[in-house]
Amino acid sequence: MKFIISGKNIELTEALKQYAEDKIGKLENVLKQDCDAIINMSTERNLQIVEVNIKAGADVYRAQEEHEDMYAAIDELVDVLQRQIRKKKERKEKLFKTDTIRGKEFVPQQIERESVKGEVVKYIAYPMKPMSIEDAKIILKENEDIFFTFINIDTREVNVLYKTNDGNYGIVEPEM
Repeated sequence: MKFIISGKNIELTEALKQYAEDKIGKLENVLKQDCDAIINMSTERNLQIVEVNIKAGADVYRAQEEHEDMYAAIDELVDVLQRQIRKKKERKEKLFKTDTIRGKEFVPQQIERESVKGEVVKYIAYPMKPMSIEDAKIILKENEDIFFTFINIDTREVNVLYKTNDGNYGIVEPEM
């Protein structure tokens, strides 16, 4: 984690800077990616104020805490940021798992329609689940089909995995 620490109406001691870096730096383990943190410390009347902005990938977390003791303000601020991070992760997981195409299991359904010459007569409908290419290969091997459509977990795009005539596999990826 990269830190930019500034102060207003306060003398920033090395101990204070180190304490802030240690406490806020632990959030990088929760975020699991490189982050940039901008920490502003100030005093107004009897209050010690700490404000932090953390940029982690596309996500931005911001919190501000006031306390009579700067160290206590930093501790409270870390708790607030942990709650924000947890809520955002839970929200992403919920969007990814519930009642979406991504959250449903692979259960193909064959729907037979009336046959009219030259028209599509067989429909296979199944919800797509995010998975790796290796997982899609396993499902394709288990079924007698020659292709399998899935959401690639790495790219979040719809891909088609198919069996070639020589026993290998090919993949179709959309290009936008």
